[in-house]
Amino acid sequence: LLIFHVPNGEHRNIAVANKLKRMGVLRGVADFLSFTCYRKVAIELKDDDGFQTDDQIKFERRWCGTG
Repeated sequence: LLIFHVPNGEHRNIAVANKLKRMGVLRGVADFLSFTCYRKVAIELKDDDGFQTDDQIKFERRWCGTG
């Protein structure tokens, strides 16, 4: 089992945001990603009033499209 948190979504100054984008940070990536030999799981955490952003919906579709 491999599981880790993706620290996307924080407010950053523009220089840091641009650097992270060049490094491959992808908008909308789920909060937690988990991989085993048999399955992969993406977990997006929300509070009671939370909804997925357009970027999160796009990521979910791409994730599901990988099988």
